[in-house]
Amino acid sequence: MNHWLLDVIEDRRRAALKASNKAEVYRELLSTDAELDLDLIRDMADALELASLDLILERFEENEDKEKLLRFAACDAFQLFKTLFTSENPPLEQGKTLLRASCLAVLGDRGTDATRWLRALENTGDWPDLPINSENWSERTWATLIDVWLRLIRKRGWIDRDLVLERVEDLRNSQKKFEKDYLNGVSAQSAKAAALELIGLYHLAKAADILAHFITDGVVEGNHQVQQLLDTHFDRAHAACESARLIELEPTTRLLAAASTQLVKNSIWTVTRAVNSRVTQFVQTLVSRGRGEKAIFDFLPPQRRTLAERGLLGSSRRAVVVSLPTSSGKTLIAQFRILQALNQFDDKDNEGWVAYLTPTQELVNQVARQLRRDFQPLGVVVERVSPALEVDGVERGLLTETELDAKVRVLATTPEKLDLMLRQGWEKKIGRPLTLVIVDEAHNLQSPRRGLTLELLLATINQECEYAQFLLLTLFIANAREVARWLGGQNSKDISLPLDWQPNARAIGVVQTVREEPLNKRSYDYTLEFDTVHTTRNTIDLDEHVRFPKAVEIAKTFSQVNKQGSIAAVTAQHLKSRGPVILMHARPDWVWSLADKLKIARNKRASVHADIELVQKYLALEMGDTFPLIELLSYGIGVHHSGLPEEVRILIEWLFEASHLDFLVATTTVAQVVNFPVSGVVMASHQYFSSNSPPEEMPPEDF
Repeated sequence: MNHWLLDVIEDRRRAALKASNKAEVYRELLSTDAELDLDLIRDMADALELASLDLILERFEENEDKEKLLRFAACDAFQLFKTLFTSENPPLEQGKTLLRASCLAVLGDRGTDATRWLRALENTGDWPDLPINSENWSERTWATLIDVWLRLIRKRGWIDRDLVLERVEDLRNSQKKFEKDYLNGVSAQSAKAAALELIGLYHLAKAADILAHFITDGVVEGNHQVQQLLDTHFDRAHAACESARLIELEPTTRLLAAASTQLVKNSIWTVTRAVNSRVTQFVQTLVSRGRGEKAIFDFLPPQRRTLAERGLLGSSRRAVVVSLPTSSGKTLIAQFRILQALNQFDDKDNEGWVAYLTPTQELVNQVARQLRRDFQPLGVVVERVSPALEVDGVERGLLTETELDAKVRVLATTPEKLDLMLRQGWEKKIGRPLTLVIVDEAHNLQSPRRGLTLELLLATINQECEYAQFLLLTLFIANAREVARWLGGQNSKDISLPLDWQPNARAIGVVQTVREEPLNKRSYDYTLEFDTVHTTRNTIDLDEHVRFPKAVEIAKTFSQVNKQGSIAAVTAQHLKSRGPVILMHARPDWVWSLADKLKIARNKRASVHADIELVQKYLALEMGDTFPLIELLSYGIGVHHSGLPEEVRILIEWLFEASHLDFLVATTTVAQVVNFPVSGVVMASHQYFSSNSPPEEMPPEDF
């Protein structure tokens, strides 16, 4: 640890975090509160916040170890304050707890957790009703301050940004009306402290105004380096706190100052400043008002460290291997590297192109969709080619297009298809150099089946494509440095970040049936028992069983539920309340059977979304009116396996990505396929089945 307070509380900190994890599991999976030692959690939350405040002061020494300790302490403090939060407290007290917790989340690299939490509070009606229109000027100012800073951390698109500016302006306009009467109403002994507190609050509100402009515009009052402007107002707020001994506002000011510094570091403008004009234009599209709530203002911690701190954006290395944890936004990292590579070969007579390789056609389709959507405003043409062992007429026309606005600049495909294209001389036929090869899921180099093919392809490109550079994206690869040097020699780089970051809390476990009291002479009642398992990935690990309720419509009795498919279906039905769920089984026929189990009355949609109706009409035309997937879609159930036509799989992926479906029932090979926004994954099997070979265990990387 190497901090006196953290060392002293270590055992109690672990106990408090274990209790907090239990509370989160009960709240998320059972929608109930667990019995907890709240005094222990409160004491440890306060102690960790105190340690964080102390480390904030020491952080100015630019000590990397202190930075890590601060992240560690702030992360745990956020977790405990999140557990302690209750909407039963007065609104201002709720707001102050949320503000402290959210600042600590930003400092602990858990800003995405804080964002999700704050958004959920509004969705569930638990967002505090702060008195921003109070007649009491101090209360009104505090409420406005809390509201605007929570919105800066939550970032619900441009809505929150605009409300921050609006609230600060309202506060400024109301000052003349309320301030004088408020100060005249306080006692002579308290007048100076009251006035200084208002001064501190005004400066913090102004800092929020500056930050709101910066996150969307990248510049404030002509200044791209916004930190100095912010520091000016925080310093004045600090001075007011010290002069009046404001014991509540002073720690809040320190937390906000530190959190704002981190928010500036995380800003998409800070990381990408002065790279090239194409990158700047891309950033402008990512933060644009037209993207609504999907506007991107910040980088995730792994993205920031890769692009800025590890220098990928400014790198001219021939080969870079980026090893990052799951859900850390590797595709966005790749997009910035693509723009950098295209900018290097932007001569109209010699425009380069990029190959984006993924292991499956489904992932090719998804990557192509995302790149087209994001690069279309820049005029960057993105195309995809099928994995078929030939280049058909349509593909030939796309690849040889010579019109300036139609030239392929990014080609998404599989390694096998690119290998075929290069063997047939397609780099020369395209007439422009291959400048960058991106290999997604690069840990397939270690695969007994596909590793050799990929390795030979990269070796061929390295030898025959003069200008080609390489970016390998992977969850984990044991010899990342050796792979980078193999491709780039001394002009290579290995960016492997420790797997100590994840975007959300996760619990991994096993569900089994428990026989309960007899229902009658022939059958027994049941419940499901969820047991967490210890993993090396910092997942939640409880010492007790968690009981899931039964689903009578799926299985009435113990004998009916005591099968893999039924257990998976009942578990998924229970998890559905949290959001979309993926169910995996080993074979297509088992997938259809599993999907049918979820076709129960309470899953039937009262009205079907227009996009689902569109897909149902297509299925009726192409597959016939009785095709089972048509009816399943009316229950919010999608099916995905290799036996379905590619067009059908693409449509199901599209519906699931758009959150129009509650369940995606698929073969286990979906683990190698696409990235979906889900809240739960249920595996009825962890094996891959093939008609030509015996069952194969899912490798750890896929899991």
